[in-house]
Amino acid sequence: CHAICIRFALLSKLRANLLTHAGRVSQVTHTLGSLWIVNCVMAVFLKRRIKSNMVNIREKNDSDNSWITNLLVNNWGGESIITKRKVYFVQELKGFIAENDHQSIGLCLYNIANNECEISFLEAFQQYKGIGTALINKIFEIGIKEHLKRIWLITTNDNIDALRFYQKRNFILKDIYRNEIAETRKIKPNIPQKGYYNIPIRDEIELEYIIIS
Repeated sequence: CHAICIRFALLSKLRANLLTHAGRVSQVTHTLGSLWIVNCVMAVFLKRRIKSNMVNIREKNDSDNSWITNLLVNNWGGESIITKRKVYFVQELKGFIAENDHQSIGLCLYNIANNECEISFLEAFQQYKGIGTALINKIFEIGIKEHLKRIWLITTNDNIDALRFYQKRNFILKDIYRNEIAETRKIKPNIPQKGYYNIPIRDEIELEYIIIS
């Protein structure tokens, strides 16, 4: 009887050890499985993130004029761009197109005159993706390559996001043309009375980036 009891106790202890070991193996297996799922999700996320951050910049060509004109008509009150009472049309301006996966995601139009580069239009169709930065970097490259004196642009008093964007990239305020939009509306009457953040559109603001002082 004593031998049987000892054998039963040993078997019980062995069974308990096996169950404990099995539980640990199950826990490890579950953990490894969870880690594998997390890694798969992260891989998909990173793949999409990398793809979304791949911004290709190309030069504007004549075939772009039609859709750019439609963009201006639909979103910006007409097919012309007016800065300091000077009227531009798309076909007169050079530009860069930002693309991702063969889709246009940003646009910059510019004009070079008097050894200066005017950014006539810049828009990122998706915010906070580095599109505007990629476009303006191309303008900086032109300014340096062509030995221009400065890069400048006109925005309006309501465009708070644009003022923030350019000043963070070392543009400075040069002039404020008070009530200038009233004159611009005589040429382009579809300009709305209120703009971003419901701010009345009233003044033109000139910003500049000095290249050669």
